[in-house]
Amino acid sequence: MVDVTSATDSHIKVIAHMNQQLIIDEGHRNTMSSTELEHRMSGWLATDYQAAVFYDKKNIAGYCLWKEEVQHIYIRQFFICRSYRQTGIGKTAFNTVKSTYWNNKRLRLDVLVTNHRAKLFWQSVGFKDYCTTMEM
Repeated sequence: MVDVTSATDSHIKVIAHMNQQLIIDEGHRNTMSSTELEHRMSGWLATDYQAAVFYDKKNIAGYCLWKEEVQHIYIRQFFICRSYRQTGIGKTAFNTVKSTYWNNKRLRLDVLVTNHRAKLFWQSVGFKDYCTTMEM
């Protein structure tokens, strides 16, 4: 069982900390400090983004950050704390957020090419490859 609640300003610091773990875990090249990530998260939540926090009993198990676009929901970040991975909480949390907040809209997200575990997770909840973004 996982509880999902809308993030508030009181969650910003812990979400920013989890965002830093996400950056490390996925091998992202973002070099922002915890303070910078906290300011960025605060700005996002004050404007176009929404977030939900996942709880296992009273412990935070992860979060999701998204933005509603005209034709789809863009999932910018989805994170499950390391100690909760491979327990089913990620799938349960995703499905709960989907049914609670997204009203059957099309969903989009980005997965780094080298993040094979994330790609497998997203495929397991129904996502399929749509395009590849390339850079030089």
